[in-house]
Amino acid sequence: MSDLLGKLYDEIAPEYERVRAPRFRPFAKSLMRLYDTRPGSLVLDAGCGTGLVSVMVAPRAGHGGKVIGVDASAAMLEIARTKARGFGFDQCDFRLGDIHALEFSDDTFDLVVSSFALWGEPASAFREFRRVLKPRGVLLLLEWDRDADAVTTTFNDVLAKYRVAAPDASLAAARAMLDEFRAQRASLREPKDFVDALRAVGFGEAHGGWDTQAMQFAN
Repeated sequence: MSDLLGKLYDEIAPEYERVRAPRFRPFAKSLMRLYDTRPGSLVLDAGCGTGLVSVMVAPRAGHGGKVIGVDASAAMLEIARTKARGFGFDQCDFRLGDIHALEFSDDTFDLVVSSFALWGEPASAFREFRRVLKPRGVLLLLEWDRDADAVTTTFNDVLAKYRVAAPDASLAAARAMLDEFRAQRASLREPKDFVDALRAVGFGEAHGGWDTQAMQFAN
């Protein structure tokens, strides 16, 4: 899934940064307020995309700390690097990788952040987050509600009218990936479901709740 996911996001990276990242920003700000990141911290931004969270947490970690962003899309990572350089955040480092198979030693990070990045089997990602966190490390996790809202429902209804009946191999693979993703997320409906899943992989303490924000869409 990681290779296909990376290719899909490579194709939309500029549009993602222009349109989607600004809509995610209020949610990311709320998430970062939940934890007081200390100067000198080592932070992992798992599924960092174009670096929205990375550049938010970088000033808190300071130049004595480190923020490592991992993502499956090379194009998204290049945007993240450009953004971090623009802010002068030399403590940011962006790497191509899979959040389900992180190339870091056990007990490495003070903080792991995953913001709208939970593709693939959730428990395997949660186990990796737990493995690379220090014994008293913290995970901040932000995910969409599994149930479609009015905007998504309308979008899907319109999209269905233009659905290709005989997709090529690339489109068929993308559809299969989305179907697999929906099946994997089927049991994660409420904050409590995420809490239970995190505790099941070894997190000693976990809390969850809803965060509702207004989103602006251009006409």
